[in-house]
Amino acid sequence: MIIEELILRNFGVYKGQQSFNLSPESASKPVILVGGQNGGGKTTVIDAIQLALYGPLAKVSNRRNLGYERYLRKCIHTEVDPMEGAGVELTLGLVSAGEEYTLQIRRSWRMNGKGLVQEFEVRRNGQLDALLTERWPEHVESLVPSGIASLFFFDGERIKALAEPKSSGKLLSTAIKSLLGLDLVDQLDGDLLVLAKRKATSLASSVDQKEICRL
Repeated sequence: MIIEELILRNFGVYKGQQSFNLSPESASKPVILVGGQNGGGKTTVIDAIQLALYGPLAKVSNRRNLGYERYLRKCIHTEVDPMEGAGVELTLGLVSAGEEYTLQIRRSWRMNGKGLVQEFEVRRNGQLDALLTERWPEHVESLVPSGIASLFFFDGERIKALAEPKSSGKLLSTAIKSLLGLDLVDQLDGDLLVLAKRKATSLASSVDQKEICRL
C-alpha cells in the first residue's frame, strides 16, 4: 500500500482545499519529508491520514477525551462557517492478484440546524464502490490494523520515543496487545470489578456501603 495523495478541506490549521502529493518520485527515492515550524500543521497531516482510514477509531493527537462528533466539530477551521464544514480525502495505491488499483477514501462533515452531518465514501479507480464503503472498517483492518497504526503513523517527535529502548518496549507492547485484543481483557476486568462493587453495595447495609466505597 502506498499513500499517494492527501487532500484537506478546512481541516485544522488548513483553510480552504490543500493537496499533498505523497507519491514517491521513484523507487530509488521512496521517502517524502514534510517540514515546518511548530504549529505549522505537520502533525495535522498524520492525524488526517489516520482519520481518513479509521474514522472514530483513529488515534489522533489532539482528541483526548472528546467524543467523535465533538472532535470533528473541533477540526473545522476556526475561520470557516461550520455549515461549510471540513473534509479529508486519502488516495492509496494498492496491488491485488497482480492488479494495480487506487482507492480514494473521503470523509466530510458539516453542521446544520440539527447537528453534525457526516458523509463517507470509498471509490475504486474513481468509481464509487458501495460495498467497500459499507465494509470499510473491516477492509482497512486487512491493510493496516488499527491496533498497530501507531507503529506506522507518527510524526518526528515520536521517533525519539520509538528509538529509546525503555519507551519503545512499552509502545510495542501496547500495539501488540491491541492487535491481539488483549487490551479488551484488561478493560473487561476493570468493568467486572466495578460491577461487583455496585452489586455488593446494593446488597450491603448503609454502614457496609460506606466501607465498600472506600475500596
